[in-house]
Amino acid sequence: DAPASMRRLWENWGTTWPLRKVERLSCPAHACRVGSWSADWTPWPVLAMCRARWPALAFRLRVACAAD
Repeated sequence: DAPASMRRLWENWGTTWPLRKVERLSCPAHACRVGSWSADWTPWPVLAMCRARWPALAFRLRVACAAD
């Protein structure tokens, strides 16, 4: 809950809370699937950094809202 921690998470991960329930999902040939829960948004700064560092790497995101 510390403001400095929340600011650092937002600047580096695009969310104010750490990712939760990160798990490797079934991986078809030439792909790897990862699932996670994010409180605010997708971790877009990390995805942008990965795209810049590895331009041949492709991402497909699926956003699903949890039911109450």
